[in-house]
Amino acid sequence: MEGPEPQPDPGVLHDQIAERAAVAQSRYAFARRWLIKPSLAAGFLLLLLLLAGYANDTQGASEATLTLAAAAAAAGSGLGYTVRCCPA
Repeated sequence: MEGPEPQPDPGVLHDQIAERAAVAQSRYAFARRWLIKPSLAAGFLLLLLLLAGYANDTQGASEATLTLAAAAAAAGSGLGYTVRCCPA
């Protein structure tokens, strides 16, 4: 039968937590710079394209649906990556 486990070393735990926090901050900074901002910008531009099509009465229902789906996919891809790689 084994005895009780030794108490964890607070210094080691602090170092491990600090390292994990630094990695998480680095991943979030990368995602924000290269994924979130560009994907939101692309989604916003596609929404502007959709609105411009409606303003000129050149936007049909199928083109509007396709443009809206592309905007959602563009914006959602960066946000989805950030949620997956950078949990709270």
